[in-house]
Amino acid sequence: MGTKNGPFGIFILGIMSPNGKIHQDFLDDPNDEKIMLERFLNWVEEERPILVTYSSTSADKPQLINSFKRFNLPVDSLNKAFFDLYYDCINTQKKENQYIFLPMPNSMSAKDIPQYLGYRKTDPKIRGLDALIMYNKFLKERNKEAKLKIKKKLLNYNKADLKRTKFIFDKLKELFDAHP
Repeated sequence: MGTKNGPFGIFILGIMSPNGKIHQDFLDDPNDEKIMLERFLNWVEEERPILVTYSSTSADKPQLINSFKRFNLPVDSLNKAFFDLYYDCINTQKKENQYIFLPMPNSMSAKDIPQYLGYRKTDPKIRGLDALIMYNKFLKERNKEAKLKIKKKLLNYNKADLKRTKFIFDKLKELFDAHP
């Protein structure tokens, strides 16, 4: 999660392994952003993961790349790592490349698709813009308890996003395995 405006670009990097283990890196101090990004880049270059996302092509990925460029960090391995479930699978904009067709009456958002596929967990009532506003509050907050409470909400929001993305991936994999 992040923004290209402000004293920081990325303030949470959340990763979930195929077995559901979550690792989150939270930017407590904007001065440490480069260190956080270098740590992430080293992991990507060493592990060569496939970063499965949902609709990150229009938001998270560009923000991450902007942050990498701001610190003159290479983006090649990062660009190669992304697989966007929405743009690469669900809504490719090319009929010949479309892997799945979902009869969605309205939105195909990261919250609507999992519900359509059977996801029944309650997520935090926070949107992306809310998270940015909350992070700015976190930076300005002086009270340690209040600061910790904001951080916990942001991490829970990120964790819910990771869980929804994994749920979408697992359900789509089930569909593909059932109908090769």
